[in-house]
Amino acid sequence: MKRTLGAIVEALGCSRSEILWSPGGEAQDPCADIRALPWAERSFVQARIDSRLVGRDDLFFCFKGTRADGHDFAPAAAGAGACAIIAERNPFAGSAASAKTPPVFLVPDAGAALR
Repeated sequence: MKRTLGAIVEALGCSRSEILWSPGGEAQDPCADIRALPWAERSFVQARIDSRLVGRDDLFFCFKGTRADGHDFAPAAAGAGACAIIAERNPFAGSAASAKTPPVFLVPDAGAALR
């Protein structure tokens, strides 16, 4: 599989309404072609589930565990250089927008998405 964000979105089966671009929760235009979006051809390095290990151009998957919820660490992952966040809900809801906030791909199950 090509290691681009556009390829990841297609592999995840995300509809355009499940792609958040801003932390305010506004979805991309549902009629937009994924290949035309500005980040679609951006390459990623690897997938991470621990925000402390995220590096530039990594994907961050938000897992909800028994002691912690990865959604709470999405801002830290974004700050560390994650190029996209895969989440079950908007991890930036209620946060201030930032020009460096990566796109968020909403999925029903982050664990299944990683597998």
